[in-house]
Amino acid sequence: MRLDAHQHFWKVSRGDYYWMTPEYASLKRDFLPDDLQCHLKACQMDGTIVVQAANTTEETQFILGLSEEHEWIKGVVGWVPLHDASSMEALKTFSKHPKFVGVRAMLHDLEPTDWINTHALQGAIDTIIDLELSLDVLVRPEHLKPVHGFLTRNPDLRCVIDHMAKPDLDTGRVLHWDHDLGQLATETGAYIKLSGLATQTQHAWTARKFEPYIEDVLALFGAGRCMFGSDWPVLTVNGSYESWVRALDNITGELSLKDKKGIWGESAAHFYRIQT
Repeated sequence: MRLDAHQHFWKVSRGDYYWMTPEYASLKRDFLPDDLQCHLKACQMDGTIVVQAANTTEETQFILGLSEEHEWIKGVVGWVPLHDASSMEALKTFSKHPKFVGVRAMLHDLEPTDWINTHALQGAIDTIIDLELSLDVLVRPEHLKPVHGFLTRNPDLRCVIDHMAKPDLDTGRVLHWDHDLGQLATETGAYIKLSGLATQTQHAWTARKFEPYIEDVLALFGAGRCMFGSDWPVLTVNGSYESWVRALDNITGELSLKDKKGIWGESAAHFYRIQT
């Protein structure tokens, strides 16, 4: 099974996509399953994991509803207010849905940088572990050390780093990114998504621009803990579904068949516990 481990849907009229500022004007329209299916077919993708794009439980209900209409939506990563006591009941309710696989914390929007270590989240985290769900974290390089401490205290939590922690591609300043990712890779069980790089640069790109970053991540985590994600439709700000798939195909072309299977589906299926 070839899985896209990270894509979004939204319906603008729902009104909970606060981040759609003028710089994302091209994204301020509906993106729904019918818009994605042609790209999945062209790239021979068998299924996707839909990830929340709004910090509301109502949006999670919305994308769970979409998953009921489309067999190829294999899982939904939703949202709950992890810092609130209500999160535990919300997790229990959502977990009854067969396609609900976990939640995401959008740490890159939260202050302070070590928010994940300064709020009373343990009840929600214990519930995620008990329900055999997972946690996506959307972070920038400065969040990697706090996430490392958090995961060290919660070794049973299945966690994945979204978008390779958003390295600074245009300046090339990646010393701490590389070092801190290395600590996460060797000292925790975190997985990582090969996604989001196209929107980390303001310029036109080719696979060569991303190659050293992806090679670093593969060396640190191994293909068994790396998973392909498109970040569609955010990707369309600076690329296309097909161009990102081609780029990753080119970069990973010399890997073993086993490693390719991991990146293109098996790692995501294992992490999110998707039946193949």
